[in-house]
Amino acid sequence: MDELLAQLRGLVQRGVVHRVDDLGATQTADVETAEGVVRGAAQVLQMPGLACNPGTAGVMAVVLACGGDQGIPLVWITATGAGLGGLPAGEAVLYALDNSARVHVRPGGLVHVVAATRVTVEAPEIEATATTRATVTAPTIEATATTKATVTAPAIDLVGAVNVLGSLKVNGVTLNVP
Repeated sequence: MDELLAQLRGLVQRGVVHRVDDLGATQTADVETAEGVVRGAAQVLQMPGLACNPGTAGVMAVVLACGGDQGIPLVWITATGAGLGGLPAGEAVLYALDNSARVHVRPGGLVHVVAATRVTVEAPEIEATATTRATVTAPTIEATATTKATVTAPAIDLVGAVNVLGSLKVNGVTLNVP
């Protein structure tokens, strides 16, 4: 009977991650489930389309014995110690474990992106549509087009000094700019 109880207790255990291997197609981890009991190269469960390398400092996990076989463990990483905490109901956050970047999705349609250093978007084509207003604020704004840039609007206001380098064409007439 004691052996049966030990097997049942071993179906689901809590553990501490000691090493993560994220080099192959499947992420694996070494997890200590009891003092001195380390489950090596256990597959880490991750949702398709969402991947994370949690590191190992203070990472907690649930260890599952598939089919009751403790020799084939699966690891579900549950807490990294870096969570944001205190989120109101209905909010979700995708965040870097060092809290340097996050995508915060709030009820009512607000998505807030924060990055400590840079946000980069790479694609052959990018389209952004705002139905009421688009605002960009920065000390310096640069736009570079290698072929042509077109701005279409019923009116364009340029406020401040305007510096034209090269030729200026107005209604098909090239103005000589010194």
